[in-house]
Amino acid sequence: MYIQVRMQRRSSPIVLRANHFQFGPGEQHSFGPVKSCMQLWCRAGRGVVSTADTELELVAGRVLLLPWGHRIRYEANKRKPFLVSGVHIVPAAAHGLGRIPFGQVSHHGENVPGMTEGQHSLGHEAHLFEEREASTLAHLGDYIVSVFTRSEPVEEEQRLLARLLLHEWRLLLRQKSVPRASPDLGLLELYVRDHLEARLDLATLSRVLEVSPSSVHRLVRRASGLSPAAWVQRLRIEEARRRLAGNRRGLAELATNLGFCDEFHFSRVFKRHTGETPRAWRARHSLL
Repeated sequence: MYIQVRMQRRSSPIVLRANHFQFGPGEQHSFGPVKSCMQLWCRAGRGVVSTADTELELVAGRVLLLPWGHRIRYEANKRKPFLVSGVHIVPAAAHGLGRIPFGQVSHHGENVPGMTEGQHSLGHEAHLFEEREASTLAHLGDYIVSVFTRSEPVEEEQRLLARLLLHEWRLLLRQKSVPRASPDLGLLELYVRDHLEARLDLATLSRVLEVSPSSVHRLVRRASGLSPAAWVQRLRIEEARRRLAGNRRGLAELATNLGFCDEFHFSRVFKRHTGETPRAWRARHSLL
């Protein structure tokens, strides 16, 4: 008597692709169903990303997590097209397949042998985070992209990086259930980010949305837990951190361009938010 035993092929997550993409003004692309779980984040500029059930403004600092089988449409802003970065993970990639297809992601529903959805924490919805909530994801994503752009990674690296990123996804999703972004707040944030050098008081913000000042106050407070003035200040500091790392302009000029009274005021507010002075931040984060 013979007993036939079917051996289960072992599988584990793997990063198949990680890259930057600079869109042209108004450039559009559509994909789906994409056979991967994806982390997408905006590094500069802005645009609109449409998934199966929602349309989201993607601006610098926002991170979007997309589930297996997602459909997505990109539309870059005509004046400030976005620069985006993306990491594609297959949660269950079989071992023993031979050479893993570097960069080969199924963008239109094609089946790839040995590549399946497996287990992951995203469910079936897109999850949007602001930079302040997901800074670790953005930093880890940047590192993964750098690994993929400097040379073709080996399979062991691809699997290790996938495990690290999936672990961070689980931690972040466990900490917070992300509410849908308010369209009005998204519009207001786009205006603020475009006019950081201007006077952005409550009256100005209410004119942008054509609602009463009290309505703006309720909208911002409900979404962020902050007053409108504190919310605007936080956006200014977020932009200050990006600019400090990306250029060597004087702090007085940077302060003026971000709507602060002078360099002293800027330094005081920056230190209150970050715990260190702009000069110290620049010294630690400057890009070579």
